[in-house]
Amino acid sequence: MSLGIVSKDQKKYTQAERRLQTTGDFKPIMLLGLLGGSMPLDPLINKINGRTKRVKKQIVAEKKGSNIEKLSGYYSESFYVNELGICTQYVSGFKVYVIENNTFAKELEKRETAMLRFMIIDLANKYKQNISCEDK
Repeated sequence: MSLGIVSKDQKKYTQAERRLQTTGDFKPIMLLGLLGGSMPLDPLINKINGRTKRVKKQIVAEKKGSNIEKLSGYYSESFYVNELGICTQYVSGFKVYVIENNTFAKELEKRETAMLRFMIIDLANKYKQNISCEDK
């Protein structure tokens, strides 16, 4: 970066995203390359054996895992227990529940902390309706 070869704002790919680049995403338009004799076979083979689909699922799972880590960085364990009223045994399940909400995940990507707080309180109320805390 200091030499000016690579810019600062270059996108950094995760391991699964790099794997998808090497796997190659098959597009039907690639079949036209057959006429010219320049169609790459790897994307077609990976599409047939399902590797491309598996790699795409890994990307989604990796994204959710990183979102859970971000969420853990924003709020401590005591926030979930004391302020939201979620039992300690359900905190990790609640984090997964929150990340599965698409609008919350988008706001988490934008890093809108004020909006996240309102949304997490609303989601906590919905989550508490479905569970029962029985501390023994």
